[in-house]
Amino acid sequence: MSRDWGAEGGEKERYAIKEEVELDDIKDIRDELNIIQMIFKTQKPVVDGTGMFGDFRRLVDSHLKDVDRIDQRAARMQDALSHLLDLKQKQANAEETHF
Repeated sequence: MSRDWGAEGGEKERYAIKEEVELDDIKDIRDELNIIQMIFKTQKPVVDGTGMFGDFRRLVDSHLKDVDRIDQRAARMQDALSHLLDLKQKQANAEETHF
């Protein structure tokens, strides 16, 4: 049965990581989110120091929270993706050792 499965090309499809590699763009997204966060964090002390621009201060705080939430979700996705790739690699190694 294992010979038939390998002969059909199922093995290549089973361990294909093309989709996961494309999803690795998450790291780039997180880098961009960190840049945006730095910009807002730079603006915050200026706005707080003037004592004016109450609406702008709330807007900066709101955006900081939004960017932080998005970054946390991206971090969870990145961890899950890393775990999935690790599991696929371990499974491939185990089956290769078996055969």
